[in-house]
Order: sequence, then C-alpha cells, then structure tokens
Amino acid sequence: MKTDKPFRKAFICAGIHYLLIIIVAIYIANTANSANPPFNGELDRVLGICITSALITGLWARLSHLSWSWLRFAATYLLIFFMANLGRMG
Repeated sequence: MKTDKPFRKAFICAGIHYLLIIIVAIYIANTANSANPPFNGELDRVLGICITSALITGLWARLSHLSWSWLRFAATYLLIFFMANLGRMG
C-alpha cells in the first residue's frame, strides 16, 4: 500500500521544522544584545534547504512501494536536511 499524499506530509514536516528554526533565531537575536541581526541571509538559505529536503523526501515516499508513517517522514526529512547542511557545518 502506497503512502497517501506524500508531498503534503513532507512539506508539513518542513514547515514545522522551519518554524522551529525561526523561533530559535528570534530568541537568539533578542538575547544577543547587538544592533545587527546575526542571521543576515542565513534564514533564506535554510528555507531553500528545507524546501529541497521536503521535495526529495516527498519524491522518495511517492516512489516507494511501502506505506510511510509520520515518524519515517520526519526521520527521512531530517536526515536529508542534515546531509544537505554538511558542507556548511564546521
């Protein structure tokens, strides 16, 4: 049995993840005591990686012959997201 609406589920995971990133960024910016925001252009890059990760996850789930749970969607999305960010870490 194939997964029902895989792209919708993947983009829900991406939206929740990006919302959490925004909340953490706002918290850090408010506690940084600086006039300049510390995330110049970084949130745009993260949004692009979130969207790309959701597209890859949705495509993978759509092509899979197995039914995917929400946990598998979230784990696959986060794995792809962190793999896409490996070049920026460090």
